[in-house]
Amino acid sequence: MILSGEMMKVAGAVILYNPQESVLNNIDSYTSGLDVLYVIDNSEFKNEALVEKIQKNLKCRYLDNKTNQGIAQALNRSAKLALQEGCFWLLTMDQDSRFEDDNFAKLLDFTKKQDDKKIGLVSPLHNSAIFIKQEKEVDAVMLTMTSGNFISLYSYEKIGGFDERFFIDAVDWDYCLRLNIEGFKVLRLNSAVLEHGLGNHPKKYKSFFGKERVILNYNPIRRYYITRNKLLMSKLYFKNYPQMSVRWAVSLLADLRNILLYEENKMQKIKSMLLGIKDFFLNRLGKKDFTSFGLGDEK
Repeated sequence: MILSGEMMKVAGAVILYNPQESVLNNIDSYTSGLDVLYVIDNSEFKNEALVEKIQKNLKCRYLDNKTNQGIAQALNRSAKLALQEGCFWLLTMDQDSRFEDDNFAKLLDFTKKQDDKKIGLVSPLHNSAIFIKQEKEVDAVMLTMTSGNFISLYSYEKIGGFDERFFIDAVDWDYCLRLNIEGFKVLRLNSAVLEHGLGNHPKKYKSFFGKERVILNYNPIRRYYITRNKLLMSKLYFKNYPQMSVRWAVSLLADLRNILLYEENKMQKIKSMLLGIKDFFLNRLGKKDFTSFGLGDEK
């Protein structure tokens, strides 16, 4: 059953981790069409002045996670709250993402016209450092990034929510593939654009053959999770998506090449990759305690 837009309650969730003041403008770019926005703060140390400003927005419900409990846990917390409040869709946002012009209105209007029993997720087109191939105005896709998506809370319950073993990185890939396996479509509305940040100051370089490469320059802790979780994805989805699974595993060689040729902190990042590989084989999943490794924070 497809309800009219007026009858359909829609919630949103944005996950904070040591946010900058710019998050206020980002939040303002999409709260207008929501009934409630859950602001989940994973920061270890709170910016009390910024929190106070967020709480002045009547649609924002600030929730302190006390410590960094990861993207998957924060999204699950938000989805469960939205279900309790009778919402049909949940917008999932990163703190560094925003909509400009009428792009959010387009995405919201399109989402409300979808059957939430058949469509598992509606994504915008991400304007980021990564090229995304577009074929039609609306593409059915296998994978999309977390930020800017409307997830059907009906399908969320059916597939069991977000997998907290990933903590951060590959949370979105895993969720999208489980939707596809269970028969829910993942749609991307290419006319609705999301401005989305990636990595730590992405840089572009010319390769030896004149082809431009985008280097995302993730920090060592992100590199750990990316490595470990790519291997976990390869293991979990080899039966259903063998070619994709092999590409994830092989892509670690490209990650290593980029670190050696283009990135900073090479030794720390290589150490992080080796630690990620080790923990994958030892089945050490979820949040990693990096206290004794001196690798910084998770951002």
